[in-house]
Amino acid sequence: MKEIFSIPDTDPPHHIRSLKNELRQHLQRIILAFLTFGLLLIATTQQLFVVRVVGLMSLIVAGALASLLGYYALIS
Repeated sequence: MKEIFSIPDTDPPHHIRSLKNELRQHLQRIILAFLTFGLLLIATTQQLFVVRVVGLMSLIVAGALASLLGYYALIS
């Protein structure tokens, strides 16, 4: 790492700490699941109207969760 960032050898070692926000991670997983489910339902060619409505509702839920995730990122 010292060679990559041009840090002199006399410099003491630096430690980088990473914090993992589990709430944000779980929200991202749920959003991806709803988006995938909704897009798969909408993207298939021949299907019932009810299936399209369920897919659209899944996309709406994913959008609402994404906006909550954005709000959570703003306030924290």
